[in-house]
Amino acid sequence: MLKTIARAITLGLAIAFPLFLAAQPARRDSLSWSEFVETFFSGEYADETDDEERPLDMYETLEEIHASPLNINNCSREDLMLLPFISAADADSIIAYRDRRAFLSLGELLFVTPLTYADRLYLPLFVYVGEKEGRRVSLIEQLTAGKYEAETRFDVPLYTREGNASHTRSELERYPNRAYHGNGLHHILRLRYKYGRSWAYGLTLEKDAGEPFAAEGNVPYDYVSFYLHHKAQRSEWVLGDYEVRAGQGLLWGNGFFLGKQMLVSAAPQGGLRLKPHTSTEENAFFRGVAARLRFGKAELAAFLSYRTLDASYRGDTILTLQTTGLHRTPTEIDRKDHAGALTLGVRAGYLVRNAAIGLNAYATRFSDPVSPELRYYSRYYFRGRMAGGASVDFSWHSARWNVSGEAAADSKLHLAYVGQTRFRASDDWTLFLQHRHLSPRFAAPYGRVLQEGSRCANEHGALLGATAQLPHNILCTAYADFFVLPSATFLNHNRTRGVEFYFRGELRSSANRTFQLVYRYKTKERGISGAPEQSEFVQTHRATARMTLVTNKLSLHPMLTACLRVPQASEKSFGWMAALRVGYTPSPRATFSAFGALFMSDDYQSALYAYEPQLPRQAGIPSFYYHGFRLVATASIALFWGLEGGLRVGSTHYFNRDEISSGTQLIRSSWKNDVSLQVRWRFQPKHKRPAG
Repeated sequence: MLKTIARAITLGLAIAFPLFLAAQPARRDSLSWSEFVETFFSGEYADETDDEERPLDMYETLEEIHASPLNINNCSREDLMLLPFISAADADSIIAYRDRRAFLSLGELLFVTPLTYADRLYLPLFVYVGEKEGRRVSLIEQLTAGKYEAETRFDVPLYTREGNASHTRSELERYPNRAYHGNGLHHILRLRYKYGRSWAYGLTLEKDAGEPFAAEGNVPYDYVSFYLHHKAQRSEWVLGDYEVRAGQGLLWGNGFFLGKQMLVSAAPQGGLRLKPHTSTEENAFFRGVAARLRFGKAELAAFLSYRTLDASYRGDTILTLQTTGLHRTPTEIDRKDHAGALTLGVRAGYLVRNAAIGLNAYATRFSDPVSPELRYYSRYYFRGRMAGGASVDFSWHSARWNVSGEAAADSKLHLAYVGQTRFRASDDWTLFLQHRHLSPRFAAPYGRVLQEGSRCANEHGALLGATAQLPHNILCTAYADFFVLPSATFLNHNRTRGVEFYFRGELRSSANRTFQLVYRYKTKERGISGAPEQSEFVQTHRATARMTLVTNKLSLHPMLTACLRVPQASEKSFGWMAALRVGYTPSPRATFSAFGALFMSDDYQSALYAYEPQLPRQAGIPSFYYHGFRLVATASIALFWGLEGGLRVGSTHYFNRDEISSGTQLIRSSWKNDVSLQVRWRFQPKHKRPAG
């Protein structure tokens, strides 16, 4: 039976692919959202990990913009630069064009010289052509006449994890953490309001699987997040939960973030980015108030935050700050909101033509001293009650050059620096260089930059990259990243050296037909199991070939990927996967999609990754390892009065495993089946329309 299913998936790929090649596609000049995600985020999946869900940075922010696009005739330069593929020079060129004459259609993007073919293909997902000027409206209308949205989603497991299984009283008395205090249902409730780009407020509530509902201190959900955001021409403020990114992220990097491949394609700009926290990520945000004021070419910004944090203690000392956001067992519940952090941050910036400079500083006081257990890898971890630092960031751009960077020092004068330069040699060629120097002793609890290590410290590295637009719409992206982690890490008692090479070639004859080839090679030192003082180089090869083929209502996305992991002192690990994703849109009111994958991997070291069809705001790139297959089907239908319904069904089966996962997450079966149900209600008062 199982072999028959596996053969059927492979046979389906072999039959469907040539038949679809013979189809005559209708002309199409834009991408769908799922095609953009698969294309833009491809190659950003980490290696050595066995996480089931892989959250994608930027995913939800871009999805928010896609759901509520920017009016290209009214949006600001800063709004355009929220799109990671739009540089400062691109944004300036778009604004300069519209200042001469308003856009009448997005086809006019062809006349904005710096934009590449890929830029013009991506932009229609995030912008539209509207009126250049909007009428004046009252504050009451701005707060009530915008777009409303309510969403609820239930993720229902059709299996039982060990934490939700039956346990005897004597067993729980001896091992209380073997049982979850809540059921296996995962539930999210979101309420959103937006008026153009000026006002937004929202509420997010989430119960993770295994967490108690309306019990154990949950009122009624474990996670509750609220924000109120106002943005005007010369001011901006956020009340509630928000994210801040300044410069390159050395002090505050919990906002918009790029991976290596995306960094080469579109380097992040300097300056300050302030945005409300809209996702269910329970750690990377501040809670309080933040504001920014502009005075001509100068700006001042400040934020104040107090957050309770999950923490484990030894006496009156914080040993570790927990970041999972899960509160299912007695120990996890006891750690919830155990510590507190009060943070004050300030920034002063100045903009002159196409150059900007900013001074940043912050101070954080924890409720109790932080002192991690002293181990070989934690020697330089942050310790104490007060954390702080200061930095200076700068950026400058011209038609061909884009230079930005940030230099920072913590409260004990340990230094860090990140700088990058982009040179557009022509409309078709771009060169990129990034250098980072992070002291092993540098302490920045909120810092996050492009790095190989797990914390914003202990790394020297240089990344060289290039993009090339070749004839016949061939786009190539490549980089080489050289890095050294001079101090011990969790995986290595000694210093860690490594190099990573990446190449992506994309042939796009039109928006209907795309072929993409991705290859990544990484070699990195690791400690040897059983001989912790010794290390070995581990080589990892990853190759992926995928196609996108689209007709008027049907899209086909076949993919073949493989991974080979070659350690010096242990066994090789190999895995491959064949996958097919199909989308069908019979009408604007209904969308259907399906995904099938057959994967064969020796172990989790050679895990494979693929984008699956998702419901709105359901991000993640799952990993596949061992031997099995995965099937997913989704349906989204617009019902009536602004109501939309969504259904997602998934099934995973392993050929060579009788159990899945371990510990409280253990599933005593070779099958893992689940269902997601989503209902959204979106409406806007018909008698009032927001400007822009």
